[in-house]
Amino acid sequence: LSFQNCVSHMVNEGIFVTYYAHTDPDAWRALLEAGWTGSGCRISNAFPISTESTERAIARGKLSLDTSIIVVWRKGATGIANVGDIYNEAIRIARDRASGLIKREAAGSDLLVGTLATVLSSFTAYRKLYGPGGELSLSELLSYHAYPLTARAIADAISREAGAVGEIRSPEALFYLLAKVMFGRKGKTAVAGRKNFDRSNLAILTIATRTYSKNLVEKAIVARPKGTAKGENFALVEPPSTRKKDMEQFLRERDLNPANPEPKSAVDALHVLEYWGSALPAEQFTEKYGELTNGYVSLVDEARILAVVLSRVLPETDVERELCGQVADRIRGGSFQRMLGLGSAT
Repeated sequence: LSFQNCVSHMVNEGIFVTYYAHTDPDAWRALLEAGWTGSGCRISNAFPISTESTERAIARGKLSLDTSIIVVWRKGATGIANVGDIYNEAIRIARDRASGLIKREAAGSDLLVGTLATVLSSFTAYRKLYGPGGELSLSELLSYHAYPLTARAIADAISREAGAVGEIRSPEALFYLLAKVMFGRKGKTAVAGRKNFDRSNLAILTIATRTYSKNLVEKAIVARPKGTAKGENFALVEPPSTRKKDMEQFLRERDLNPANPEPKSAVDALHVLEYWGSALPAEQFTEKYGELTNGYVSLVDEARILAVVLSRVLPETDVERELCGQVADRIRGGSFQRMLGLGSAT
């Protein structure tokens, strides 16, 4: 009713601005229910406002989404559409918005909310949206379309800005990329060490990348730190250093044999390549890379893209930037290109 009363006093070209102190998925559903389906408005833009300092002690190294959201609404949600028919245009616009935000060094909730606002602007331009099963509920629209499209647009923009050839498609690799890049602070404020999650921080990333916290734990992409309540806190599993001994132990802790690995995800393959890139001479790396590719071609190809992207966009304080740089250099090296018959490296 509050939304409807405000909208009734709006001029046709006017705007209606709301301040919302929640960022979790259920909060966005409630907001859309009031402003879009309940009042016939469409989202024009949205901005995250930090409600607590990211420099406070408990926030350091965390995927802090402790922000409030300012949403700009306009009148004009009209007509109906099939969500599949507007997908390509929506992701194009969202990708361009994400690229613009990245150029302005936006990260974390700034990048997430800014891109999500563009996606929701495309969707809420229509009064109703349909999928293969009929009219979409708000939960279906967010969980199966808006959040995944946002994640895809951001990942594509990150890869494009890094100049990488290829796309990150698997849920685990997409999760790892977004967790590393979106929430890794840059420059002097960057913090080394593992990134910590609580349940609410993790929720939107898992929905957006179509992953599940249980599976991420089983695949050793996130872990529960010792001494925390089960299911309440998680940490991203990242390489501890560039030293050979530490990397070898890191692989073994992730149940990966450094000499004869059997990766279960592209993230596994990436960490194996990082170890080989730092521990093996160029010719031996080329040989091992070829063997791993023969057995796990799709995982290794995606790991290659991850290595190129992370080597160019991670802050210098993140040890994985150097590790990925070594992998990217080895793959681009002359010995690998000669093995494929591509001639000398340029």
